[in-house]
Amino acid sequence: LLAAALMLTLSFYSCKSKVSDAEIKASIETALKADPMSSGTMVVSVDKGVATISGECKDQSCVAHCAELAKNVKGVKEVIN
Repeated sequence: LLAAALMLTLSFYSCKSKVSDAEIKASIETALKADPMSSGTMVVSVDKGVATISGECKDQSCVAHCAELAKNVKGVKEVIN
């Protein structure tokens, strides 16, 4: 009985904590806009938790930094940069 209650609680929590693609996209865009290193125009799209970032960066460290910002957003499964 205790195991069943635990499984029910965990399944309810995991269903409730799912983040939508729109929420992920908004969070990534906010993180990119707030970060001074990610200057320039970035376009973000998200499909089933996979974030795609396109745009211009000043150098490769900027590209890597933007990808890292996106990876740290809750719900992101993969970043295509």
